Amino acid sequence: MLMVIFGAGASYDSASDFLAAVYPRNTGPGQYRPPLAEGLFEQTRFFRDIADKYSHCQPLIPELAPRSGKIVSIEEQLHEIQQTADDIAHSQIMAVRYYLKDLIQNCQIQWLEHVTRVTNYRALLNQIRRSSPVCFVTFNYDTMLETALADVGVGAQGIEDYIRGQFPVFKLHGSIDWECQVQYEIPPNPDPFAKLPKHNPILSAHCLRELNIFRKQREEKDSIWEKDGKIVPTGWIPALAIPVASKSHFFCPVQHVNALTQKIAQVDKILIVGWRATECHFLEILSRGLGSSVKALAVCGKTEDAEKSLARLTGAGINLVSQIADPGGFSDFIVNRRVIPFIAS
Repeated sequence: MLMVIFGAGASYDSASDFLAAVYPRNTGPGQYRPPLAEGLFEQTRFFRDIADKYSHCQPLIPELAPRSGKIVSIEEQLHEIQQTADDIAHSQIMAVRYYLKDLIQNCQIQWLEHVTRVTNYRALLNQIRRSSPVCFVTFNYDTMLETALADVGVGAQGIEDYIRGQFPVFKLHGSIDWECQVQYEIPPNPDPFAKLPKHNPILSAHCLRELNIFRKQREEKDSIWEKDGKIVPTGWIPALAIPVASKSHFFCPVQHVNALTQKIAQVDKILIVGWRATECHFLEILSRGLGSSVKALAVCGKTEDAEKSLARLTGAGINLVSQIADPGGFSDFIVNRRVIPFIAS
């Protein structure tokens, strides 16, 4: 089985007619290019207008915005903020989640319009659709992969559909069109005159408990549960993993993780596209589940970046019988159809 792993670099370089070198993010259609992690809080009007909708995340922007000479990554900064246990930090992190959902959603809409929906995802799927079994793992929030799959009649009407059929998809960090159910934890001795802002998860983030229940996004108000004879309010929030360092779990249904574990045992080829291979939790699962005759090809923009991704795989204890560091990015890989000889090898 071929496993294709997508990272942020795949969506960043997702249109061969609109290369980043020609259309950088600060000009023309490039401003809608799906950002890499370090560009999630760029100081442009497009990004700021979205942040303006979620004022609780605005105090974080000066330290999260990309600047030359920055030593600490966004993932490390958000991890430090998330570790802060006060109510304000909880609201800020929740606001970041809503901001990311809107940002990626708007970037994707505008980007697909500019590239007339001609993406490398669609081309790659066309090049590999007749191959032996294929499964996809993506750490991206966007739905460009799902859009490409729809071209060949593979669609996901519900969460359970992602892991079924010819091309199962595992979105380990969530998706812009997913929601996660939360339960509002009411204090033991609440103020009888205080109204829990249950219709505003950002304001009440400090009293939310995430449940491992996911669904495709719907327009629906909060509901109530009965637990131990008491009424417990519940709601839904964007199902996106905050990009923090040292993630210890996935942000997707446990059934997806179980199905992925079973698929890994069948994998004999791994194609990496724009993934830095820094998710240690996933590397551990790969190391435990993969066999001893796995071939890998990494497409990460530059040869040295591809070599680093492959080195992280071997450093995690994954035994690769062959490894190829591709010399170009996603667009160059697609245009020159280099996936064909890899599949045939």
